[in-house]
Amino acid sequence: MVVEKIKATPTLYGRKQEQTQKLKVAAYCRVSTDTEDQMNSYNSQMSYYKDLITKNKEYEFVGIYADPGITGTSTAKREEFQRMIADAKNKKIDLILTKSISRFARNTLDTLKYVRMLKEVGVAVKFEEENINTVSMDGELLLTILSSVAQQEVQNISANVKKGLDMKMQRGELVGFNGCLGYNYDIEKKTLTVNPEEAVVVKYIFKRYIDGLGTHMIAKELMKLGYKTKKGNTRWSSSTVGDILKNVKYKGDLVLGKTYTLDPISKKRYDNTGQSDMYYIKNHHEPIIDSDTFDLVQELIKKKRDYAFRRNPEDYDLPRMPYKRKYAFTGLTYCNYCGSRLMKRVVFAGTRNEKQVWCCSNHIRNGAPACPDARNIEQKVIEEAFVKSFNMLAKSSAKDIDEFIGEVSFALSGKDYTKRLKEISERKNKIERKKNNLLEMRSDDLITKEELYQKMSSINQELEALNKEEAEINSLDKSNNSFREKAMDFKNTLMNSNLLESFDRTIFESSVDRVIIGTDSDSNGITLVYKPEYSTDERKFDGKYGPINFNMITHFCCENAEETNDALKYINSDMKEMFTFNLPYEHFTFLPDSEGYSTAKVLKHTVPVRIMMATK
Repeated sequence: MVVEKIKATPTLYGRKQEQTQKLKVAAYCRVSTDTEDQMNSYNSQMSYYKDLITKNKEYEFVGIYADPGITGTSTAKREEFQRMIADAKNKKIDLILTKSISRFARNTLDTLKYVRMLKEVGVAVKFEEENINTVSMDGELLLTILSSVAQQEVQNISANVKKGLDMKMQRGELVGFNGCLGYNYDIEKKTLTVNPEEAVVVKYIFKRYIDGLGTHMIAKELMKLGYKTKKGNTRWSSSTVGDILKNVKYKGDLVLGKTYTLDPISKKRYDNTGQSDMYYIKNHHEPIIDSDTFDLVQELIKKKRDYAFRRNPEDYDLPRMPYKRKYAFTGLTYCNYCGSRLMKRVVFAGTRNEKQVWCCSNHIRNGAPACPDARNIEQKVIEEAFVKSFNMLAKSSAKDIDEFIGEVSFALSGKDYTKRLKEISERKNKIERKKNNLLEMRSDDLITKEELYQKMSSINQELEALNKEEAEINSLDKSNNSFREKAMDFKNTLMNSNLLESFDRTIFESSVDRVIIGTDSDSNGITLVYKPEYSTDERKFDGKYGPINFNMITHFCCENAEETNDALKYINSDMKEMFTFNLPYEHFTFLPDSEGYSTAKVLKHTVPVRIMMATK
């Protein structure tokens, strides 16, 4: 056997001989900043490579791909670099010349990724300073080492920049300011000064939040008023309002270092939750909001957040209102037509006469079609209805109140269950005796095991049903006794109360559970639901009316049929009528036509008031 060696005849870059007549050569240039010196370097690179390629007879000049003033840590933002890679894949380039690895990429992974990608399509990269030609992968180890060095250089530069910024923050210098509504920023002096026109908007936002409005409603008001954001937009979002309310700049302070960069390669910024040092600078600039007002708003925000993020059923025993209610009727008055809460508004009769009225929030926020039957009702009318009803209750005889409590107790129970409880007890005793007899019969082999199991199964089912019925009756009796105890306490309080000469908020909140506005016959009809106990404790938002839709608690406006049904069921459940009366109040109401639409306008001189008592 004869073995003959055929010597290799390597061609440049692995191309076929006939294809190596001329190489299609391009150059890649980049500088990281747009300073004068760097731009001179950039222009020099372009001239140098154009000269080098055109003078080489083996090269065909394809072009120069150049990215001026762009960092090399990420290839994604370098448009010319990406265009060069695309052309290389399309066989328009055979060889790429570049000054150094750091010009090509300062990220080791990117360097190796693109070098390998280009080699797969037959394109080589020549790094002149390092004298590496990727046509031979023998140099890949060296390439990896050198590109790692380039990446380390980036990290060192980043560390130095970070150190410089940290020193600036320690000195209290403003770093990374992107604009803030209410302030002008002097780039040269690096100082903040109040913008009077924008400061008006900031003050309005803080005032309305303290008034009790949420960020969503404030945003809607700002749009209606035509106020603009810092960027000049007329559209406001609740998140924008929320950010303003929490920004310490408005009380003259400054927080630096709120975000941090994880690494200089990805350049992604994250919220600083303790990963890096932060600096809090007091009295840095002129405040727009005084410290007391700002701190009050932060307290309200915290209370609302703590209230909204309740998760367990027992948490419903937390205080009802997430903040101190400014008005007595806030959160207690409901629309009888859609179940939404009422909002306070100020209207003017003529030019000087101001009226405080309450109206359905659904009607206000979403327009008349959302709740067409709702109408404004003056605050003084609700107050007068309470004063008169309370005085009527206080003047009632103990006998009358006892009769009412008895009627409610009977209505709650429906009938006397004593006889039925006795029947259940006797039946349960008989079942127990029957079970013992069956067990004795089985021990004497008078019945089989299968017969015992069959009969015991039937008996246990009956026993379970009796136990369930007994538990339900005891629960009703316990609820009834609880109502009687609370109602008797309320009666004793009434008997010892003085008559009211004017509206008393403390007594109102202690004795009234809820107010419902609107009836079938009058859009201003008032229903006052008294609590079955007189309590001065903070009101609670609990589940005493059965399962409550959580959204109904946190959102006072019902905007769909499901929310409306839940709310109406909630506000109209578990109450018993005590008495009714008419209160003098001249107003217009709208009666429904033949198709049920409220169109017939009728002048009325009294408003119907219905007094109820909550039964739970």
